[in-house]
Amino acid sequence: MPEYREVLAHFFTLLWLFLFHQYTSSWYVIALWADASDKEAQRLKHIPGVKEGHVYQLTAETTAVRGSRYVQTSLWPHMWRKTPSKPNPPPIQTLQLRGLSTTNRAIILDLGPLHLKSGMIPSIRKVDKKSRAFRVVLALEFQDFVLAFLSRDLLSQPTWATSKESLPPTPPDLFHEYFAFLECVASWMSSRRNCARDGLACDEIRAWNATWSGIGVYTVCELFFDAGLSPFLTERELFDSPSRTARFCEAFWTFAHRSHIDLPQLLKQCTIDGILAPTKEQRLTYKDWLHVYAKDRVRTSPRLAILIDEYKLQLSNLAASEDVWYRDTTPLYDTFEPEYIFPALKENVKKRVVLGHLIFGHEQWDTLRGYLGSDDDIGDDPLSLHYSTLGLLNSNSHLRPNFYQTLLPGDNQNKRSMRKTYVYQGDKKGDKQTWSVTPTFPLNSRVDRKARNPSSTPNLIVGKERESLLFKHIVLNSSDVAIGPLEYCGNGRVIYTSHGEKLVSAVRGNPTLDPSLVERDLKGIIRRKEGLEKKGKRKGAMKPRHRKLGEQIKETLRSSSVSSRSSLIIPSSDDNIYPSDNLSDDLRLPSSDDLPSSDSPPDLLSLSSDARPLKKRRISQDKYIAMGGKENDIPSEQRSRRSCSLRKS
Repeated sequence: MPEYREVLAHFFTLLWLFLFHQYTSSWYVIALWADASDKEAQRLKHIPGVKEGHVYQLTAETTAVRGSRYVQTSLWPHMWRKTPSKPNPPPIQTLQLRGLSTTNRAIILDLGPLHLKSGMIPSIRKVDKKSRAFRVVLALEFQDFVLAFLSRDLLSQPTWATSKESLPPTPPDLFHEYFAFLECVASWMSSRRNCARDGLACDEIRAWNATWSGIGVYTVCELFFDAGLSPFLTERELFDSPSRTARFCEAFWTFAHRSHIDLPQLLKQCTIDGILAPTKEQRLTYKDWLHVYAKDRVRTSPRLAILIDEYKLQLSNLAASEDVWYRDTTPLYDTFEPEYIFPALKENVKKRVVLGHLIFGHEQWDTLRGYLGSDDDIGDDPLSLHYSTLGLLNSNSHLRPNFYQTLLPGDNQNKRSMRKTYVYQGDKKGDKQTWSVTPTFPLNSRVDRKARNPSSTPNLIVGKERESLLFKHIVLNSSDVAIGPLEYCGNGRVIYTSHGEKLVSAVRGNPTLDPSLVERDLKGIIRRKEGLEKKGKRKGAMKPRHRKLGEQIKETLRSSSVSSRSSLIIPSSDDNIYPSDNLSDDLRLPSSDDLPSSDSPPDLLSLSSDARPLKKRRISQDKYIAMGGKENDIPSEQRSRRSCSLRKS
């Protein structure tokens, strides 16, 4: 499912673009476009471009659908489809983008008569889907722009509705509605009380996205680490403990808080000409945002390092025993560092509630919150009411007694320690990676005396396979994407000319760029994919099959009609495109002559066809003298060299 931080990043990017051009461009929809699925392509091969893998224009007769098998939705607005009972539905051109909003999982476009809810919105150009390595689920063409919902596998699901209220309900955004979010969590826990709840908590959280919206594969690992929890706890072990549940909720709020506060600056520095196009160096900066997922080692405070070492030693001793042991009675303390959720513990204005009393207990929280000057009302939150009703309010916190004297590490704790991570994966196809700072439970452990015997444990990944999963390795040594708000199949590509000029291409094989630049970029992708370019190692020579592929690329580019070098004209990252900044009134926009015809797929971003200015010819010194030294015909830097040469002679 979409991760909280990724959806928010797309929302920010689209919001800035819309606000900047809201009054200088037309936002009426011209047409809808989409990629055909493999089965659809066979049926639609008579449509120009479909056979070659290009997007095709949708019409009121289009019946294509997307989404899961039993909840598929139509690409064309189903209420505006042409049918015998409705031969003249409203034209799509009556739709106008008037505003946008976001949930934890999707972006909602206000198009006037209709609303559209869908996933992610990067950018595309007219390139076949095999070359661009992603699929266009749905694209909305406007006068100067195209907004494209992209996916690697066409699994994104657009949903049309006549009003925002008639869209499928979404859970509250915990950052803006934390109290309502806690009510939703309490209601979900109550509905699960009569279930066995023996499955892993992290799997259940990812599955129940109606409650835990925005928590995906990597976010769940990050939240378990921030909350000091083992990702191998069962649902019952996590949600029968007020302390563990409160820590997890506060960790989620802290995660959302940093996303809203720091994400705009991260995106701004990676935006070139309005396209999100991070370089490798910029992509690597997100590694510092991660605490455990896809990291080789974790940087911890000394007190957390102590807890981790004690946890691993205790687990090792228990695993060596032949006796079965029970996790509900064995002193195995959670590896919790309050520093990771400190923003949530000190913030009680925006959130309305702080869960410190559930995390530490009333007595210890009275001491710790005195340090913050906090005056929240203890016991007035939905989680406290839920656990009080069940009689679990004073359950085991699983925290080491008398260990936390302050919420933040003291002066003697400033020195950081490094601890290695573990990564596990199940045997089933599609099982997700689980990253942790502590190992999984051994086979001789049980949740309690009522629990069933575990059938197996996940596989520990080591060696080169583990190295290939590291965030840093993926960014530096492969052409694949890692995780995070800067990692998308539809990201723009930064291409440098031989003169060091930085250009941005919306996709691989952009036909508007110089063929030599496109060829070099595509060959670079091949080299990285084949492992011929690894940081710290000599570049390997391309094998015959690589050279053959390079020749195919060259031939394809030679046979295709490529226009002269074009430049994108929407604002760069240095321009003021943020909501709080003033909008420019004199922004140069393309004329109607620049717009694509309705018969051809549109470019995502309007392009001007400004040709590169011709260089002045260099002439020999003899010819310069024969011309009588007409300096006006020679560039200034050549002029200085010629003058210097004449003086020497």
